[in-house]
Amino acid sequence: LFAVCFFIKFLKFAWLYFVRRKTNLWARYGKKDSWAIVIGASDGIGLAYVREWALSGFNVIMVSRSIDKLEQKREEILKEVKNASLRICLLYTSPSPRDATLSRMPSSA
Repeated sequence: LFAVCFFIKFLKFAWLYFVRRKTNLWARYGKKDSWAIVIGASDGIGLAYVREWALSGFNVIMVSRSIDKLEQKREEILKEVKNASLRICLLYTSPSPRDATLSRMPSSA
């Protein structure tokens, strides 16, 4: 019984990662001039999503906190995907007013 369960799990794994067809993102989500917004696009999973959406023919907006990394990754993707339309959006984070108020409060000694 254990061997049968293990074999079934192995078959599911093989199907998911080696046999199954890749999802056609354009057929599923695409329309003329479709856009995708990817937050955290300068590294890791976000960068992988940018590549995947660009390869599928989408216009992509790349959002991150680091403008230098975004520009570098954008150039890399444009070399890979010739007709890609990639825009950069900088995510500017500033301290909240609450943080500023707390930093101005005198510490109790």
